Parts: sequence; structure tokens; C-alpha cells
Amino acid sequence: MLPLSRLLHLGSAPAIGSYAGAFRRSAAVAALFLGGVSPAAGQVSIQAVDSEGHPIPAVQVEWYAPGALLGSTLTGPDGVAEIPEDGWESVVRIHLRFLGLETRVVQRRNLPDDGVIRMEPTAVAVEGITVEVGHLCPSVDDPRARREWARVARRYSPETGARARSANFRLSKERVAPEELYAEGDANPERVHLAQSGGGVIHGDDPVFRPLDERTRSDGYAWPPFFNVVSVRQLKWSYPELDRGDAHHFASAAFGELHTFQMLEEGSERTILAFCGRDASNRTTLHGTLTLVPERAFVQAEWAFVSPTDDEGAGGAVVFDEVVEAYSGARHLVAAEGTFYRRSSDGTGRYVVERSTEARWLVFPTADHPCSNGRSLYGSPPRSQKAAAFARCMADHDPANTLWPGAGEGVGR
Repeated sequence: MLPLSRLLHLGSAPAIGSYAGAFRRSAAVAALFLGGVSPAAGQVSIQAVDSEGHPIPAVQVEWYAPGALLGSTLTGPDGVAEIPEDGWESVVRIHLRFLGLETRVVQRRNLPDDGVIRMEPTAVAVEGITVEVGHLCPSVDDPRARREWARVARRYSPETGARARSANFRLSKERVAPEELYAEGDANPERVHLAQSGGGVIHGDDPVFRPLDERTRSDGYAWPPFFNVVSVRQLKWSYPELDRGDAHHFASAAFGELHTFQMLEEGSERTILAFCGRDASNRTTLHGTLTLVPERAFVQAEWAFVSPTDDEGAGGAVVFDEVVEAYSGARHLVAAEGTFYRRSSDGTGRYVVERSTEARWLVFPTADHPCSNGRSLYGSPPRSQKAAAFARCMADHDPANTLWPGAGEGVGR
């Protein structure tokens, strides 16, 4: 299956894949099907099956606690993997990997008792070939699809973008060929800590900080850089971090206003919507897909940034998670994993890509971050006095070690 964002950048017009499965770049909850796997005593059993329901042997299965790999194994000839019950309470998600198939990331809370997980093939795109069965965008808004989006979006807090936030995650950056955009990347990426005060976005033509929702309404989804530097996320255009710190935008009123919705797949376990940006004549828009559990949660999104001029072939994907405030019960939409990419300036057929994995988030009750003035990115564990001071501050404001165990250890007091 060819990822949607690749299809949008092949050829001269946005295109959809050659069969209905090309819409289904699903992950986590969206990949769960019933299947009758019986767990052994003292173990938790899952089964990997292909698109036709046949078991898949030798799938790499990994299970994670917050910020830590607890264990891994391979599925047997029957596609079944056994996860030891000891430590199961610490597991937050399971990863399934197999060459030629889409990696699955399954949140533990969404794993059914009989735990059958369907894995679908992933195709390698060939430059110059356009697979076309119809045009995804522009589209006429489908009221039924919009209702499905709205029912889930209203479950998330509208204040997330205005709050200070911190995240601990693994970060990798590299240059890759187009077919490697969704590869696993660095086997041991650096662990970092992001601190972000609530606030807004500036750019080269407007140095006023404006909330992301306001910025996207006025300027679209890319704008001239404010600083004259080149980075993964900034060349001719600067892009919002929809795959990471701005993931909450998918549940915002602005996102609903700026897009039309289509129903691609509807079901009780998963629904897949296509979204198309409105008014693409003079600003960058988003085209993509959004997978959700009806009336419960957003699961995953994938998108392409479509610019009327100087299009850089940029796009991204995110697997969602949420942070629930203990004192209010408010649910904040955040990113568990994310990918951003754009075409590289150092040669044709190359992309720069940034991946964030194993993310854990903390949302503060105010706009000002208690340990950072604005935005900061530190290595974890700290490797400088400034980073150590930040870690001590975070240990004071996060005594439960929400983001990672031992946050304040080894930094001195």
C-alpha cells in the first residue's frame, strides 16, 4: 500500500491508490480485529495476521513502558506472540514490525481480549509513476464525515495549544530516499526533552506571535521563516509541528473550519476520514487522512502540505495519545509518535526526515513553562549545567516523574 502523502506528491495532481486498501494507512486501534487467540497461563497472547486473515510468522513484537523497552519476541508459525504477564501492568503500547508490512503501534488500553492485529503491505513508490484511481482533493464536505470528526474533536480540550507543555521522546534526523520515509530510522535515536510555553507562531512577514489556530486561518500551513537558517523544518517555508507539539490542532475549531471531510471507511472499531484544505489558491493547505475510533479517540493522521508556489514535497504523520488532567478530567490531544519530511536541497530524489518516538507529555495549568522561558530542547540525561538546572526544575514540578523515571537524578543539587 502506498502511503497517501507519497501519492499526493507523485505526478502533477493529488491521487489516491490503486485499490481501496490504499486509503488504509491505519495504526493502533484502527488495526485491531477479532480473532479468538487464547492466552496461555501467565502470558498475554496476540496474533499478527495479514490482510486476508492468514497468520504471519517471525513478526518482531516489542512492548514498552513509558520511555522504556520492556521486552521483545517473534511470532511463531501461527502468528502468535506471548508477552509475559509479569510487568504487563507497566506496558503502555506494543509495536509490531515486519519487512514489507506497515509497522503497527497498538496502545495497550485499546487491545481487545483476543488481540488479533492485522498488518497490511506497504509498497515502495517509484519516482515518475502516478497511481491514479480518482482525485482526493478538492472535495465537497460530507456532513456525515464532519459529524464523525466533530464528535471526537469535542472530547479534547481546546486549551492545549495555550498551555505550557513538556515532552520526553527519542529524536532522529536523516536524509533518505523516498521509499525510506516510513522506515524505522536510527536504531538508537537520541532522547531529548522539549519545553514549550503556550503562545503563538511568528514568521518573516509577521513578527507578532499569534496562536496556531489564528495563524493557520490567516496564513495557511506554511509561512516565510523568521530566522535566516536552514533546518529540517525550515527551508523556503516554515511548517507547524503537527506531528509533535501541535498535534492538538487536529481537534481544533480552526482545523474543522479550514477543511472539508469525506468518509473513506466507516465501522464500529475504526473510521477513516479524508480531509482537504479549503482555498488552496494562495496559501499552503493540508490534504490527508484521519483515523479515529467513533465517539472515542483520534488514532492517527497522515498529511501532505500542498503549496501553490515553491512546493517542497513536505508532509508528515502522527500517532496520537492523550494526557488527562487529574484535577479537571480535561483530555489533551498529544503525539505518541510523529514524522515530518520535506525534499532535500542537496540533490534530487532525497528527503530530510525527522522522527519522534516514545513520547511522553506533561501539560501545565498555565501558559508559562515553569522551567523554560519560551521553547527549549535539552538532551536527556542532561549534558550541560543549563540542562542540569532544567532537569532539577522539572524534578520539582514533576515529582511523580511523569515524563521519565529518574528525571532529577544525577544532576546535582
